[in-house]
Amino acid sequence: MTTPPIFPALIGLGYSVIKRPIFYNASARSGSGWLVRVSYAAAPTWEWDLTFDVLRDPNATSDLRKLLGFYLARNGDLIPFLFLDPDDNSVTAQNVGTGDGTTTIFTLVRSYGALETGVENIGYLNTGATFNVYFDGTLQSTSTYDVLTATPGKQQISFHTAPPAAPSCPVITVDMSYYYYVHFKDPTNDFEKFADKFWTVKKITLESLRG
Repeated sequence: MTTPPIFPALIGLGYSVIKRPIFYNASARSGSGWLVRVSYAAAPTWEWDLTFDVLRDPNATSDLRKLLGFYLARNGDLIPFLFLDPDDNSVTAQNVGTGDGTTTIFTLVRSYGALETGVENIGYLNTGATFNVYFDGTLQSTSTYDVLTATPGKQQISFHTAPPAAPSCPVITVDMSYYYYVHFKDPTNDFEKFADKFWTVKKITLESLRG
């Protein structure tokens, strides 16, 4: 699979930026008052509301044309792409599993939180950034594993030999950077010209995809 395009970093991005987790749960109350709750997914999808205060348009490589051209090339909300969340894009010593002598493939996840943490699959590994794999804190050679990035939302390490079982059972951790796999939520967006060669976008929403 060809690496999806990356959402452009533009100097016109303003504040505030809204980040929104969305869970998929359902509930029903019985006649006696008991409330039954069911979760349809272990992790949320995410939305980001972005505001571009000023998009300059002095030439063919302007910020306006980068953003609007990117939107047109995605056919609006149709074609997915990668988004680097500036506040949530890397982890160190991230636990991805424990050796059992049999399992060779481990899915790349990231934890988020302090006293309690949420864990979810990363959208897409940033293959241009540092990627390290450790067994109980010992760095492993890149010749001992492959990184599988063909499926967004299911990025994996495939070891050539299964990490050992008891008594060692190493904890497998990674250092990595990652993208969210997203699309434009809306099939239309407003680009407003407020002065000669100056434009603004009041809100453009990105929505994460599971794959």
